[in-house]
Amino acid sequence: MSEAYSVKLEQFEGPLDLLLHLIKKHEVDLYQLSVSEITDQYLAYMTEAEDLNLDLAGEFLVMAATLIYLKSRALLPADEREDLEDEEPLDPEAQLIEQLLEHERFQKAGQALAERHVLGRDIFERSVIETQPGNFIEPTRPMAVQDLLGALERLLARRAKNLAHQVSIERLSLRDGIESVVEQLRARQRCRFEDLFPESASRVRIIVTFLAILELVKSGAVTATQTETHAEIDILLLREVNPDDVLAIEDVEEMQA
Repeated sequence: MSEAYSVKLEQFEGPLDLLLHLIKKHEVDLYQLSVSEITDQYLAYMTEAEDLNLDLAGEFLVMAATLIYLKSRALLPADEREDLEDEEPLDPEAQLIEQLLEHERFQKAGQALAERHVLGRDIFERSVIETQPGNFIEPTRPMAVQDLLGALERLLARRAKNLAHQVSIERLSLRDGIESVVEQLRARQRCRFEDLFPESASRVRIIVTFLAILELVKSGAVTATQTETHAEIDILLLREVNPDDVLAIEDVEEMQA
């Protein structure tokens, strides 16, 4: 493994720590930040992480989705970027830079404190699908968080233009996302990954839905399958599930950490 990927994800206290590490490593001025380059590096670190703690993954995935959006936004034709800048009341890139500057100030002030260590590591395990006699299910390959993250990146890239012109703010909870995913799976039992994200879905809804899928897979209520590399990802409902049960599992794990 190259030196560039020698640091595990868990060693960073949050996504801003990881971003600052990447920026400092390449001696990049914050105001000269290349969103496209930093996004690729950020996703590479997540892919190379040997153990991805799902309790922490939410923060990192939200930042990854934000970076993917900014990168997609930067790739739009100049006239469409200008239209977007006129429509968006706040520049998300400027907000990110300000967050990084503020975080760096706090980081410098706390250099004397002992390093914090993250307790507990979770891995994504493939669930066993119970089938009735006579039912045939295609052989599937194991799925990991990184596979789903890659699918999310491709989804956001395809919808970059539509997302760029959305200015409404939608407030959704993880419970909302879980209920939506479960409702769709109850109706069909098996859905394509992309079908769980309506064409009209906002960036917030896409991120919340993605985190809901992660939690449901982690709980064993659903599984993510793929017949071969680069094939479409299917999400299958394995058992009846109550959103309260999924959220309760998360609460118990937080108390045990």
